[in-house]
Amino acid sequence: EDFVTRGDLLERSIILRHPPIPEHRRRLESELCQEFETLKPKLLGAILDRVAAGLKTLPVVDTTNMPRMADAAAFAIACERGMDEPARFLDAYRRNQSESYELTIADSPIAEPIRTLVANTGGSWTSTASELYAATKPAGDKLPLGWPKKPSGLSGALRRISPAMAKCYGLTVTNERATTSDRTRIIRLELHPDYSFNQSSVQSDLVQRTPDSRTTPDAPDDASRKLLGIDISAIFK
Repeated sequence: EDFVTRGDLLERSIILRHPPIPEHRRRLESELCQEFETLKPKLLGAILDRVAAGLKTLPVVDTTNMPRMADAAAFAIACERGMDEPARFLDAYRRNQSESYELTIADSPIAEPIRTLVANTGGSWTSTASELYAATKPAGDKLPLGWPKKPSGLSGALRRISPAMAKCYGLTVTNERATTSDRTRIIRLELHPDYSFNQSSVQSDLVQRTPDSRTTPDAPDDASRKLLGIDISAIFK
């Protein structure tokens, strides 16, 4: 289960999914520890080689158009480049962040109602948090699980998922003050007409995590490499 659901934390996370280990590949912890002790010098050496290469190369890394957690991403790129390895980290990292945005949208009860509201009002909507709450609140006395209990809660939840809304829906969220004397807080929503969110991408990811989706004994290793975008065996070459 995805226990990290807050959009602001997901943006700062790297999500790794490990498929279930089939019975014929399960091992005793004592065996794993013994093998790790044997490999530990090579692992430590590989890490230190890349850290040294990263420190040397970091000053010349191009830092334009960097993703969230820019410093960490720049250092990873420097480590990669300093070891003359193929440039794979940034693409893998961006794919991982895209999945984070989709998880944020899928987990939020307010995302789809707000997108629908803006789409049904011509692609833009401007008003107060109270009016937004009234326009999107589900009918009935019982609120859905996770639905904010008051307008200020809705406004805060919307701010937290606004990066994901922009990436998945093309919907920008702007908070501003009205020009009237009371300086009322205003929420402005703008929907980009060329954006669309495909919920099937989230559903397919959920299917891939089920034990029934394994097709070969090597599926866990292959899946891990695909998710990371990196073949970790390369560090020993």
